[in-house]
Amino acid sequence: MNGALKNWLNKVISQGEKQNEHFPEQLLDRLVNGPSDDNMIVARAVATSNRFSKWVVIYQKESNDIKDRYFKLKYTIHEFEIPNSATHSENISKVNKRTWYVRKEEEIYELLSRIGIHPGNFSLPSMSNYPFKVDKVA
Repeated sequence: MNGALKNWLNKVISQGEKQNEHFPEQLLDRLVNGPSDDNMIVARAVATSNRFSKWVVIYQKESNDIKDRYFKLKYTIHEFEIPNSATHSENISKVNKRTWYVRKEEEIYELLSRIGIHPGNFSLPSMSNYPFKVDKVA
């Protein structure tokens, strides 16, 4: 009986932790249901060096590419770093850039877990000092 109770408690705790690893409800709604020109969410992450700031950007992918439609790719995730010395400008050079395309929300959470970004760190670009004009070109 003691082992069964322990297993049940571990299961309940892990389910609660999984729920905490999701975006806040308002952000998920913006990402999933927001208009195509305003569905971006961003997070600041730990950079590779003190000289850089790291950003992760997620938005719904809009594409007429037959390959994207066939694979049903829905979301784009960009990860990149910029120098801390850069000013808010269109000409900021990005380094350590990576891009992923995923089909559904669960895949976003799996990817974020793999790259070490907590979903609770995300917010709207206007609330996070995101250094670029919100135009989805990350």
